[in-house]
Amino acid sequence: GKRIIGPNCKSNSEALSDLISYTNEQKYSSLHALYVDKSQREIFKSNNFIERLDCNYKWVNRSYEDFDCFLSELTSRHRKNIKKERAYIQKLNIEFEYLTKITKKDWQDFYLFYAMTYAVRGQRPYLTAKFFQELKNLKPIIVFAHKQGQRIAASLFFQSEDKLFGRYWGTKEHINFLHFECCYYQGIEIAIKNKCVEFDPGIQGHHKLKRGFEPVINTSYHWIVDERFRSAISNYCETESQHIKEYFEQSKDYLPLHSHELFFNKNTNKIGRSFIDIGEPLISLTDDSPSSLAFSNFIDQTTIGLNELSGDRYNHLNSFLSPLGKDFNAKW
Repeated sequence: GKRIIGPNCKSNSEALSDLISYTNEQKYSSLHALYVDKSQREIFKSNNFIERLDCNYKWVNRSYEDFDCFLSELTSRHRKNIKKERAYIQKLNIEFEYLTKITKKDWQDFYLFYAMTYAVRGQRPYLTAKFFQELKNLKPIIVFAHKQGQRIAASLFFQSEDKLFGRYWGTKEHINFLHFECCYYQGIEIAIKNKCVEFDPGIQGHHKLKRGFEPVINTSYHWIVDERFRSAISNYCETESQHIKEYFEQSKDYLPLHSHELFFNKNTNKIGRSFIDIGEPLISLTDDSPSSLAFSNFIDQTTIGLNELSGDRYNHLNSFLSPLGKDFNAKW
């Protein structure tokens, strides 16, 4: 989001410059801004902040009616894998409780599970019980897992307008696939029910990719006071960013979505396989026939104007792709 609040870019840049001066005056070692909104990235760059890239994963809601509708968009192998994981949890008769009106007792139970994720590693939890109880104005959602009538695990979500965020979880009993169910599949269920456009389950986790979460690049900016450290960190981030970009591109090839599921972005007038290719918003375009090579060339070389399209959703592309002289008869 936006990290500097001001009337315009000039005042925002001046505010950031003053913050740098304050950092130096107070003899702090560094100044950091995470998840910076695209509209403010140039402000940090112009003030000589070091840019660092990272890749995490988000689930995108393509107007799914329910979880099964989402599963139908995945390749067979990945669809079966998710069904297998959920069936394992169901076989143990584990049920889930969805809470938006959260009591003090609910927070106490949640904190117990959260703290246990640190206790098993011999660590103290970073956050206090009081911290979580102060989150009521952020409209938190807690999902509790029940086994034999007892709460055994919990996960925490926040909804901001049409986006869902998952952040913390914990359990008192190690059960295979329970983490995936509590943190990912229950989150997807909530996102579909509440008509959220996307679900961000938190940072890291390449294992999210095969469960339908798509890679996105995040940007952070860093001011390092010591010039010696600054130079070394800058060189590292520059090298790291190249690897992150390569990883991002490679990750897209492992998306478990059907390769023939195509989308049209009515703002950019471009077609691609997901929002990571063409941005948002998306309109689904499903075709069983275009060849991968021809369509790839089409994406690289062609944009389609809105006046060439006749509705919000299409099942076939041939009607407006064939005039381009491409061969779309081979199986995509």
